[in-house]
This record gives sequence, structure tokens and C-alpha cells, in this order.
Amino acid sequence: MSIYLTHDWLSPLSRESLGDFALTPEIDADLSSRALRSQHDPAERDVLFSLLAMKINRFCARFRRWNLRPWEIDDVRQEAYVTFVDVLNGWRPIPGTDSPSGFSYYFMRVYPGRLNDRVVGIVGTRRGRPTPSAWHEERDDRVDPDEMERDIETLAYIMDLSASLDAANAKILLLRAADDLTPDDIAAQTGISRRTYYRRWQGIADTIRREAG
Repeated sequence: MSIYLTHDWLSPLSRESLGDFALTPEIDADLSSRALRSQHDPAERDVLFSLLAMKINRFCARFRRWNLRPWEIDDVRQEAYVTFVDVLNGWRPIPGTDSPSGFSYYFMRVYPGRLNDRVVGIVGTRRGRPTPSAWHEERDDRVDPDEMERDIETLAYIMDLSASLDAANAKILLLRAADDLTPDDIAAQTGISRRTYYRRWQGIADTIRREAG
């Protein structure tokens, strides 16, 4: 972890990462194999962290809107690595598959909440409560394998559906359904206004209803 102790070490890693990738079965298979090895190999773990660095950096950026005093956003970045290790060690491959699978979906589902919990832990007992967020409610991060398989099937359907949309709407769908971003975050990510987001989302919802029959 010593390589992660310099000022704003996460942004350079983000530029060398997989980027803001959309989840696909192929990417999940690769990341899942790496995750399984990473649970026993610190060097592999650092490589996996680097590949996910842009996603992780984006999760950290959400806390810029928080009252972190006396801490700073750099403290959140340090917690990001500790949280990653915690999530990685808690993951188990989906049973009954020929090769490891499910890590990327588990990571995207569990990591944001775990990071939120760690940040609340370091600032929440001090004067000036952290800005409330959607993650403040209690959650159970233990994922049932059957539930996770249903989630993967849903995400596979979403990825298939995105192929029938134009590029802009496909990105909005994946950011909302796969990455679980808020409308404000999606608007910021795509450079559109909230009004445009909601107009496009209505069109996406109409397409989903048509495809569902």
C-alpha cells in the first residue's frame, strides 16, 4: 500500500485504468479471475485496484460535496484503498460456473456503500455532521448467490437492451442501471442538464416497455 500514500495518487492511476467502462460478461470474467488471484497475492491486488481506479476515483469525488472537516478529500482517497481490500476479501465467486464470475457486479453494488460507511466513521462523530446521502440507511452487504445471479441476468438484459438505443441514451441507461448513479451524477458525467436527462430517461423507459412487450 506504500505506493498509495502520495498526494492525490488516485488521479494518475485513473488515467492508466480501464476507464469508465461499461460492464460486460467478458470484462466481468477477466476482473473476477483477477479478483480471485488478488485475494492471495498483494501484487495482483494492486493491479486490480489500478484497473478499477477511475471507477473508485469517481466514487471518491462524490464526497467533495460533504462537510469532511477536519478531514479532506485526500483522506477519503486513503480510505478508498482500505475499502477496496475489504470488499475484495468479502467477495466469493458465483457457484456453479465454469470460471470465476460476478466480481465486477458485486464491486459496483457493494463498494460505494462500504466507502460511504468508512467516511461516515471518520467524520460522523465530530462536530458538523457529514452531508446526508442516499447511502446513510442501514444495508446488508452480504449478497445471496441466487440474488446475485438474478442481478447478473438483469444486467445482461440491460446491456442487450442498450444496443437498441443511440449512444447517448445507452450510456445513460448503463450509468443508471449498472453503475447506480443518481440523476445529478449522470447529468454531470454526460454533460447534459437535468431537464435533458429526464427527457431522455422517459424515452429510454418507453423503449424498455416496448421491448418487454
